[in-house]
Amino acid sequence: MVGKCAICGKEKQLSYDHIPPKCCGNSGDSYYISFTPEYLGGRTRMAKHKHSQNGIKFLTICNDCNNNLGAKYDKDLGNFRQYVIEAIKGNDNPKYSFDITKAIKGLIGHLLAASKYDPSLPAKAMRDFYFDRNNDLVKKYSLMVCYYPYQNNIFILKNYVSSAIGDIPEAKPYGLLSSLYFYPFAFILCDKQQLPFGNDLLEVFNGPVHLYFKHNDWNGKLPFWPAIVDDNHYLVVSGAGMDSVFK
Repeated sequence: MVGKCAICGKEKQLSYDHIPPKCCGNSGDSYYISFTPEYLGGRTRMAKHKHSQNGIKFLTICNDCNNNLGAKYDKDLGNFRQYVIEAIKGNDNPKYSFDITKAIKGLIGHLLAASKYDPSLPAKAMRDFYFDRNNDLVKKYSLMVCYYPYQNNIFILKNYVSSAIGDIPEAKPYGLLSSLYFYPFAFILCDKQQLPFGNDLLEVFNGPVHLYFKHNDWNGKLPFWPAIVDDNHYLVVSGAGMDSVFK
């Protein structure tokens, strides 16, 4: 299929991108729903789950961007994941090496690929960062990461705003959010946070950062938090949300 590549923006033959990549646990039988129309429409229990024998994948990027993403960045993202998993298990010296800059670029590339071409301002900042055109992403946005305990879940939802109805005291990111969760990470790209609730990975470009992955980061939170819709919350979702996935 020919279409506009979600990463480079050129009209090309599109190929499938595994999101997250296979090296991050996204392989084998997967049963999933499209989160936005099925979950938010209240039809989750009735909706038939889609089945993929080879992980969750999106037909959104061209062959060149797909090959570049896999060859340059996926190994470091996968090793970052394995390092954190071993550390969580109590291994004080995990034998995995990675370049955190490449891991972050890989994550940004896959987050771009998680929907059709996205013309929004955050997506433009992500592309400029990915292609080394400017550093606006680091200046204007946060890439929060917390410990995510749901080992069999993958959650992807781009460009949404979650708001409380009334005065509900709760700590959560604010602004326009994009979420990509896979064990053991909950990644949330959002407006620059003044009081981060977790680690801001983009701060590594401003100096050394110590990352903390606490087991209680997700205590009491649903697998798709903060994408919550109930009697006390509502969600505003852009068109990119139609490509959302909850496995």
